[in-house]
Amino acid sequence: MFLTCAILCKSHKKVVRIGRALKITKVCVQNFRLLRDVSVRLDASSTVVVGRNNSGKTSLGEVVKRIFGSGNATFHIEDFSSSSWQIFQDAITAYEPSGDNTKILVTLPRVEIRFHLDYSDDADDYGPLAPFIIDLDDTRTDALIVISYELASANLGRFFTGLTAPLTKEDRAGFFKELNHRITQNYRRRVWAEDTQDATNIRHLDFTAVEKVIQIGHVGAQRGLDDITTKDSDVLAKVMERLFNTSITDGESAESTTSNLVDQALMDVHKQIDDNFNQNLTALEPIFELFGFPGAAGTRIATKTTLNVQNMLSNYTKVSYPNEQGPALPEAYNGLGTRNMLHILLQIVGHHRKWIQDGNEAGLQLVFIEEPEAHLHPQMQEIFIRQLGEIVKKLSADSTTPWPVQFVVSTHSSHIANAVPFKAIRYFLDRHETNGIRETSVKDLQHAAEKNREIDSQFLHQYLTLTSSDLFFADKAILIEGTTEHLIVPKLIAEMSGPARTNYVTILEVGGAYAHKFFPLLDFLELKSLVVTDLDAVALSDAHRWVASTVHEAGATSNEALKHWFGSDPRLTPARLLALEFGEKVTLRRRVAFQIPESKDGPCGRTFEDAFILANAPLFELEAAGPDDQETAAREQAIKYKKTDFALKFAVDQLDWVTPRYLKEGLEWLFDSTADSERVITNAPRSQNDPSSDMELVDEH
Repeated sequence: MFLTCAILCKSHKKVVRIGRALKITKVCVQNFRLLRDVSVRLDASSTVVVGRNNSGKTSLGEVVKRIFGSGNATFHIEDFSSSSWQIFQDAITAYEPSGDNTKILVTLPRVEIRFHLDYSDDADDYGPLAPFIIDLDDTRTDALIVISYELASANLGRFFTGLTAPLTKEDRAGFFKELNHRITQNYRRRVWAEDTQDATNIRHLDFTAVEKVIQIGHVGAQRGLDDITTKDSDVLAKVMERLFNTSITDGESAESTTSNLVDQALMDVHKQIDDNFNQNLTALEPIFELFGFPGAAGTRIATKTTLNVQNMLSNYTKVSYPNEQGPALPEAYNGLGTRNMLHILLQIVGHHRKWIQDGNEAGLQLVFIEEPEAHLHPQMQEIFIRQLGEIVKKLSADSTTPWPVQFVVSTHSSHIANAVPFKAIRYFLDRHETNGIRETSVKDLQHAAEKNREIDSQFLHQYLTLTSSDLFFADKAILIEGTTEHLIVPKLIAEMSGPARTNYVTILEVGGAYAHKFFPLLDFLELKSLVVTDLDAVALSDAHRWVASTVHEAGATSNEALKHWFGSDPRLTPARLLALEFGEKVTLRRRVAFQIPESKDGPCGRTFEDAFILANAPLFELEAAGPDDQETAAREQAIKYKKTDFALKFAVDQLDWVTPRYLKEGLEWLFDSTADSERVITNAPRSQNDPSSDMELVDEH
């Protein structure tokens, strides 16, 4: 049975069916640190936020936490986006004490969060959402909650009077100190409902109305698990204490119940509280089992109560690990990974308990989990993110009302990022704009895949899952073909100086046939990338089949990456590729590197091994005279090696050699911060009649 709510709006009535599942579909943030103007779509269950360090990932949870803080939310001048600082100064200069400052009030920076909600799926009663539904269309199922930390209009004069913009650098410190004081004194949190299709249709509400719809939870990254020298090492005990305090029913608080028990008999209290806590703990074991606890090590946990009559209600719970052969071990004696996972699980359970304790009044819970990977081995990281949904099912199993929760997980773990589908990933990119201002851009991979058919999300997700690539956290990327390059290229980077030693580089072994599938993703991520591939020269045999050949004999290339990069009509030939200038190998932030002669008009290899031999002719006793003969001789020697043996010999055993020129040039471009990495070259579409586009290839190496 559905409940209905009649809402009067603009002298009309809209009957809103409230009995529908509620989800946050999008969160928009303005003017908070790097989040100057971002929009983050949320998955219905779990959204994973990835990106390099200092890209704004943590700020998303922090701004929500601040805006939902008790009392009036408080932000400081340093919390405003850096682009806001000049706007403050311009507004102060333009302010006229006796003039009309309405426009200044509107343009003055504010920290704003917009929650876009959808109540389209049938589920439970979401009556608290009713004040925020102000449209007139019965077919619409969207609502928008806006929370703004802004200058109260009544405080306009008090904010500006006597405040002058700095004239010199020396004035800045004092100015921003005073500006910060005025912000904290005159800014207020304001809430309204807004029609997504008519920004003039709004309804102002109290913040208590928001709290009835959305309940916020946080599992922070700094959990203090590695401190075993102080009482703070009892981290699990503190969480358990808070958790089980919420489980006491009949209207009695944990404190009063415990006090009464102590008055009756102290020893009896020890036993009763331990029994009570451990029964609750036993009830949580199905949740722990999802993550392999107690596991092969048999690690179980129990609680032990130590009561201090004078300070009864503080720090009275301890976690221990029972041991039949000896004394119970204290909490800090277990591994950090185990303690971290238990800590996260207990906090998640605690958020569920809070929702239950509040009478299921909130329409939904939005829980932020920061860096859950701390101290966890890779397999456990993957299990954690995959089992979040199972935790919700387990906790909802004994309830008539499913737990309406959405998780936002910020992580630096490639194992977590690659364990979830593309639709759940939001990539935070730190951009350097003009005047040195930095701000975050949010990349929605699912949205990009829907708009760009060239992004094969299924293939890319499968690849990243299998390889645990750290593509989403790297400063730069190198795509290579095979094992040989995978062993040699890291050695080349290690021998370079400057940015090569400080940049975070991911190396993806993608093969020549699949490298092009990554091009749209690399462009979307705006990641500077080097694609190392082979010329793969082929010639037409007497049997009219394309077979591997030396470069000077070739009439085409069989390399798919090169054909997708330069494909055009007439046929793409090695001769045409070798005639390209340095800059013509760059498009957007990508550069391709393939074999080139070591010197003008010199011999050229068709693969890495050929090029390596030609670059180190004395090492291989290559005595052929002319360039064509040298190509043939190098080819013959390369065929004798197995690729893995070749790579191991020159990456591990024999290290005195010269880097092939095409690799040297490519790596220098990748790590050159002054390189023109934004140049775009336009290639005509590859002709469907290109004889090299669908060749039958016989390539023995």
